[in-house]
Amino acid sequence: MKDDVFLSAIFGIPWKIAQNLNDIDIIDSFPKGTKIDISINEDNLDSIGRLIRKGWYLGNTKIIFERTPGNFIPKIHNVEFQFESLKPKDYDVLLTKGPTIFINDRYHLDPNLNKDKILNLYKSWIKNNIETRTKEILIAKSNDKLIGFLSVIESGSKYYFELIGTLPDGKGLGVGKSLIQFATQRYNNEHILVTTQFHNIAMQRCLVKSGYLPVSTEYIYTIHVE
Repeated sequence: MKDDVFLSAIFGIPWKIAQNLNDIDIIDSFPKGTKIDISINEDNLDSIGRLIRKGWYLGNTKIIFERTPGNFIPKIHNVEFQFESLKPKDYDVLLTKGPTIFINDRYHLDPNLNKDKILNLYKSWIKNNIETRTKEILIAKSNDKLIGFLSVIESGSKYYFELIGTLPDGKGLGVGKSLIQFATQRYNNEHILVTTQFHNIAMQRCLVKSGYLPVSTEYIYTIHVE
């Protein structure tokens, strides 16, 4: 069992990550209010059944998409946007507006989590990405106004696109799709992985059209120690 230091600090509760199914037999040893997550592959039905019988619930379903180097270069959906790497002059806008747009995630759907703390979670996540975690944050602008963003994480020989968001002024304009396509062009010769939610059909279609293929599905099961 590992500590999720980031989530524990944000929500002010013990937050654990079970490393294997043996860990689920010791949850009674943790104090009331402890949150525990475990990741299960989609083909592990026996394990899923065991978790459900013990009171765990499905917190999130993630689909991992992969793109191999040198695949075809996708066209950008909306070429009228201006694409660039995030600069200090746009930090405040991103830190103010960015955290408010992630409202259909596992954290907002969890009745045990405080909404103000969820907002702080995304603000801290974006701040960490600006300061240390990312190779760069790509942004989309319209008339010099920030309307979307995408974080690029470099890990070994692979690149991960994460925390992809569209601000209110860019809704319905294809900002997310265009950012994925621009980022894919920019890193066309790299091995890229993108994780999206099971219900985000638009993003899945965009990824497939941009040369990505789904390679695995991951279920996050959660329990709140009562």
